[in-house]
Amino acid sequence: MPETEHRYAELQRGDGRTLRGKAVVYGDLAQIGTRRERFAPGAFGPNVATQDVLLTMQHDRARPLARSGGGGLTLTDTREALEVRAELPDTREATDALQLVDSKILRGLSVEFRTMRDEFELATGTRVILTARLIAVSLVDRPAYGESTVSARALAEESARRQRRREIVL
Repeated sequence: MPETEHRYAELQRGDGRTLRGKAVVYGDLAQIGTRRERFAPGAFGPNVATQDVLLTMQHDRARPLARSGGGGLTLTDTREALEVRAELPDTREATDALQLVDSKILRGLSVEFRTMRDEFELATGTRVILTARLIAVSLVDRPAYGESTVSARALAEESARRQRRREIVL
């Protein structure tokens, strides 16, 4: 059985209890230890939206936040990226997760996956993951893929501005 691997990307906070992010931007290079690596477009495949995938904190399955298949987690595999949208429930764990994201303690998303097919580009020494099975997505403190970043601060500040405007109107 293939080894389970993890990769990281930054996330953004939407309105209310929603988190959004690009878990993997296809073609983005990452330095994993001593080697370079990237995911090929569509590596997770069109069926990723129908797979049973958990959203957790720090890859701790005892801390589930959402789940695909109606549990608040939506996965979309586009030509550019594996996109994640999570509507978090009103639980203590989810509230803590949102506060950790707002405080910039948890800054990214990490994919937990099994490589099904890969190849190495001899000229560059880069591992290219062609096909992978997604197991879980996690909120984490250290993102790895540079182009997968989005600004959590800008969205949090915009959300705060909207909240202040609502309070003024009320």
